[in-house]
Amino acid sequence: MQYEYFGAFKKLQNDLETFQAEGYYDETLSEFMRDTSWQQSWDVESLSEHVNENDHVIVDLGVGDGRLIKQLQDGGTNSTFIGVDSSPSARNRFLKRQEECNFNGEFILADFISDKIPLNNVDFVYFGAISVNGLTTIKNVSKIFSNVERCMSSVGQFAISVYTNSSVSRFPELNGILTPEIYTTESGKERIIWLSLINI
Repeated sequence: MQYEYFGAFKKLQNDLETFQAEGYYDETLSEFMRDTSWQQSWDVESLSEHVNENDHVIVDLGVGDGRLIKQLQDGGTNSTFIGVDSSPSARNRFLKRQEECNFNGEFILADFISDKIPLNNVDFVYFGAISVNGLTTIKNVSKIFSNVERCMSSVGQFAISVYTNSSVSRFPELNGILTPEIYTTESGKERIIWLSLINI
């Protein structure tokens, strides 16, 4: 099956002779890709602009290995951080990075779309640019908003796919509109892939 890539992945496809599509935390993912992901900082500046000093609890849905938690704490954000991810491999990476890089945060192993996350009075929820492709159906889109609303405080904020203006200028495909496109998997299931990303 042929895949078409967009945004940052399109640039990778153009720049690299061989480009293999992999899940970020599946068993086949190389150490190179994991470590490259850890060094990314393109979203931190924009995310920091929306975090308030009164945000006591910040939740990262699809936390992966904790990169954003580490970088926000390094930038002076002193909130309680909770990361949620459905991947046991991500959990192992998170705990390893926490030991190596000395950042504070709790990891909850759960599916943030289908599971009822045991959280309440959350001040800020972040849902990342990679995690957004877990919203493979319109029903899942509805579920993620319902789950976030259930755990958020009355003045909480929900940020999806945070990008800086400079990163968007480098990737014109990121046009600020979250556009779903239907595609069919190798097993014959119809799913949604998101071609663009929301900027906040």
